[in-house]
Amino acid sequence: MKRREFFLMLGLPLISFKGPLAAPHSFKNKQSFNEIDWKSARLSLKAYRSVQKTGQWKLEDVEGQIPSEISGTLLRVGPGLKENHDTRLKHFFDGDALFQAIRFKDGQATIHCDFIDTPHRKEELEKGRMLYNEFGTMAPKRTRELKNQPNISIIPWRGDYLALSEGGHPILLDGKDLSFKEVHDFKGTLPNSVGFTAHPKIDPETGKGYAFGIKQGASMALHIYEMDPDSGELEELYRLPQSKVFMIHDFMVGKDTIAFMIPPAYFKLSDIIFNRGSMADALTYDASLGNRLIILDKKKGGSRRELTLPAAMSFHCGNLYEEGDEIVFTVCQARDGSLLSYIANWQEGVYGNLSRPDIIEWRVDKLHGRVLSKRKLASSHDFPFFNRNYLGKKSEYLYAANMGDKSDPMRFSGVTKINLAENLLERYEAREYETFGEPVFHPLKEASSEDQGYLFIPGYSEKRNESFIKILNSQSMKEVCCLWLGAFIPVGFHGHFMS
Repeated sequence: MKRREFFLMLGLPLISFKGPLAAPHSFKNKQSFNEIDWKSARLSLKAYRSVQKTGQWKLEDVEGQIPSEISGTLLRVGPGLKENHDTRLKHFFDGDALFQAIRFKDGQATIHCDFIDTPHRKEELEKGRMLYNEFGTMAPKRTRELKNQPNISIIPWRGDYLALSEGGHPILLDGKDLSFKEVHDFKGTLPNSVGFTAHPKIDPETGKGYAFGIKQGASMALHIYEMDPDSGELEELYRLPQSKVFMIHDFMVGKDTIAFMIPPAYFKLSDIIFNRGSMADALTYDASLGNRLIILDKKKGGSRRELTLPAAMSFHCGNLYEEGDEIVFTVCQARDGSLLSYIANWQEGVYGNLSRPDIIEWRVDKLHGRVLSKRKLASSHDFPFFNRNYLGKKSEYLYAANMGDKSDPMRFSGVTKINLAENLLERYEAREYETFGEPVFHPLKEASSEDQGYLFIPGYSEKRNESFIKILNSQSMKEVCCLWLGAFIPVGFHGHFMS
C-alpha cells in the first residue's frame, strides 16, 4: 500500500511535510483583514494584521541611543499576512511566514523584513489563489494538501537558520541573505512522516540540540531526537507510542533530563476523518485525562518516569535543572482549555471567563515519581524566557510577558522580571496604546551576573500606527532606547539574538 493511500485510509490529513498537521476549515470571507474598521478594533488585532512594508532599510528614528556593545542580529518570525488572495485567515497561527532581521553594529541598526519564500507560497503567488489549507483556514477549493508555515520560531543552525512550524519539517534559510534553501530533513534522519517542534533546545556548552516530533499514523508516537551540530544529523533517543494525537507544544532539557508536560488537549481523529472542521476545531480539552509529566534520561535508552498531575493547559516552558534526584522546572499553565478556543476565534470576540496561564514552579522527585512542591510565581503571564547560557542550570531570574485584561487578553501589556530566590517581581509597563510581543534576552559576553544584558521587546504603537523594538537594561528593567521600524510590521511570535 502506498503511503498516500495509507493515510487516506486512516482519514488523516496528507502531509508530505511541506505543511503542518492540519485539516480543512470551512471559512471564507472576502473582506480583507486590513479593511476592518481599525478605530474600533482591539489593539491586539491591529498588532497582527498584514505587513505594511517589506525590504531593507536603515532604522534612523531612535529615541535614546543604541548601546555600541550590542553587536549581532535580532531575528524574529511570525505570520505576515492575514488574508490569502480572496480568503481571510481565521486563526491566530495562520499566515505566510515573515521574518525580521535587525542587525546592530557600532550603535546603528538596519532591518531586513521579508516573507520566507517557501515552495507553497511561490506556487500560490504564481497561480494567484489559495491552494493549501492552513491550521485554521480552508482553501476555497477543498483539498487535503497542507501548507508548511514556518512562522512560529527561528534558530541558527550550522551557519544557516531553521525556520520552524508546529508540525512540518523545518525550512532551511541561507545564513547570509535569509533566502530559501530547502525543506530540511537533517540529511535524511528526520522521517518524512514525523514533524519537528518549533521549540528545539540548544545546549550552550556542547552545541548539541534536542527536539521532538509526532509521527503520522496509527502509533501517533512521540519521537525525541538529539541534534548533532557536527554531522547535521538527528539521533533518535526515544520513540514513545501515544494513545492520542496530543497537543505537545514545548518541552524542557536539563543536564541529564528531558521532560514533557503534556496537557489533556488532543486532536479528535473522528473529526478529521469526516472532515468536520480544521485541526483547530478538532482540538479537544478533556480534563479527566489529567496532566502527564514524562521524565526521561537524556542518554539513549535511559529510564523513564510518568506522573499524572491535575489537569491544566500549558503551551510554553521555562528552564529545568537537577538537584540530586530532584528536578525543578517552570511551566506556564492555565486551569482549563479556554485559551485554545480564544486563539482559534481571536478576531471575533472576547471571552470574559478566559483562563490565562500562571507561571508555576514544580519540584519533583524523579527517582520515586512524586511531586515535592508547587508554587505560583506570577499570574496571567506567558512567553517565559531566561539567559540561555543557563539552560539546564539553576538560574536566579526568569522573565515573562504579562497578558492583557478581559477586554483584550492577547494584548501583552508588560514584561516581568522574576527573582526566583527572593520571589520578587519587577515590571516594565507598556503604555496604554502599546502592545508587546515575546521579548528576547541578550546576555553580555563578559557578564559578571546572570541578568546582565539587554531585553529586546517587539511591539506596536496604536498612537503612531507603527511597530518598534524597545531595548531594556535587563538588570534595572529600565528602557535604554526605542527603535521605530518606520512601518507597521506584525508583532510575530518567537525570536533569537545571534551575536
